[in-house]
Amino acid sequence: MMEIKGADNINVELRYRILNEDDWHDLQIPVLDYFDLTCLKDGETLDVDSVPKYLFPMDYFHHIDQYLHQIYVGISNRKDHTKLEFFQTFYNQEHNLVSERIDTDAAGNIEREFMVASLLPDELVNHDGDVYELVRFRVYDDKQGIEVFHHSFTSDNPDGSQSDLWLK
Repeated sequence: MMEIKGADNINVELRYRILNEDDWHDLQIPVLDYFDLTCLKDGETLDVDSVPKYLFPMDYFHHIDQYLHQIYVGISNRKDHTKLEFFQTFYNQEHNLVSERIDTDAAGNIEREFMVASLLPDELVNHDGDVYELVRFRVYDDKQGIEVFHHSFTSDNPDGSQSDLWLK
């Protein structure tokens, strides 16, 4: 097996909670199974912001056959002390979620981003197929407050494609 530069410095932590349970469970995964190694360029060092195998953190938990209430994904670099964390809470049978992303740089500076994704009820939508609303915003620790930087609706079309309506 090819040695991946920087892999020894990376730690991946995956945890989850089942709906209506209080306890967190650990999901063991080798570091190299978390990342999409085909995206690494020759000589590139694996890091917390390297491309993950799955776009959505929930996809690492696909084999769990119960409804999930919360998941946590933490990727840290022991060498430069950078960290990327995702906390996600699910509701409405995992159709809706609230997600927090926390980026910590080598100097200890923290950036926080939240996302709310909601499956809109059929009674509100005149459309064949699911319609999701997505709102993404940043939370600042100083007096700047909250910045909404993305607001959209995504609808599933009968042909399998999706249509987006961006409000921001």
